[in-house]
Amino acid sequence: MTGPFHHDVQSERPDFPIALDRVGLEDVRKRIDIKQKNGQYSMDVSIKAFVNLPAVQRGAHMSRSAESIEDCISEQIFTAKHNIEEFAADIARAMLEKHAYAERSHVEMEGPFIIQARQRDGQASTQAAYRLRCTADATRVTTGEIDGITGGTTAPASLTKYPCTLVVSVTADGMIACPCGQEMSREFAKEMLATRRDLQLDPVSLDTILNVIPIATHNQRATGTITLQVPAPGAVDLYDVIDAIESSMSGRISGILKRPDEASLIRTVHQDPMFTEDVVRRMAWTLAGDRFKHLPDDMATTLLLVSMESIHPHQVSASLSTTLGQLRAKVKAEAEGSASVKEEADAARKEQSSTR
Repeated sequence: MTGPFHHDVQSERPDFPIALDRVGLEDVRKRIDIKQKNGQYSMDVSIKAFVNLPAVQRGAHMSRSAESIEDCISEQIFTAKHNIEEFAADIARAMLEKHAYAERSHVEMEGPFIIQARQRDGQASTQAAYRLRCTADATRVTTGEIDGITGGTTAPASLTKYPCTLVVSVTADGMIACPCGQEMSREFAKEMLATRRDLQLDPVSLDTILNVIPIATHNQRATGTITLQVPAPGAVDLYDVIDAIESSMSGRISGILKRPDEASLIRTVHQDPMFTEDVVRRMAWTLAGDRFKHLPDDMATTLLLVSMESIHPHQVSASLSTTLGQLRAKVKAEAEGSASVKEEADAARKEQSSTR
């Protein structure tokens, strides 16, 4: 029997009429193509797509969810997508168009984001892998009657829209060195050198030496994630977000390190030791800076760093959830406070000079 099939089992009234928040598909694997001004790249993504289910609907029509995904993926052949947010938003809206009984849809897309990166010496090129995740939450909004004016007469009409909330997360790896361990190593080295009679180093010389040479400490790879609720697709440049994460750590890791590069990275990392907490604060400071000044104050963000501890069997993490407006206010207050402290110090020095 090939159909048609007349009985719609999914539309039956359920034995237990309870509304469900999310019903849908998980781990749908697709390849998407994204075209940007700096080139075109492909991503292999895992997709989750859900709709809410009312209490009177026994089941969701899963094939419609699969069709929504397939239609949006196929559409890129004719209309280029410029970012992952466009894919997620289009699927979320298509889900509501196909599931007439649903009021909300939720879509998640996640996968590796691989780009070409320059080596430190500028001679070689290598690939760098990052993690990109996007969620889209669409809502069905149907107005009441609106006026459609044609030839001087007013006709009632309705309008359905699907406003969408978009959240983008970018994850990148880096390297951090522990400042506490380094300070203990510094104190040990200073004490040991001070007791060496054959060296006869005075305290000033000791401090000079210890400030020049790299001081040992434990270091580890760390994973940073910046999550942003974006006002529209393409509002955030992913390369800027990646740089905000990597530049906030003690050093940038690389898949290829020749001996000069490795030596340089080790020195760089140990010259800028960072706690996990320090990195999150530095990321926050960067988000409040000029590079992201075009983004609105009410834009929500979450910053996370997870450190894969090298001397402990556990991991360490730190996070912050806030808005860009709150971050900007804190940075401004800190800048004004620092300026005030400097002015007070200058005034105190002038007063001391005048009384001499």
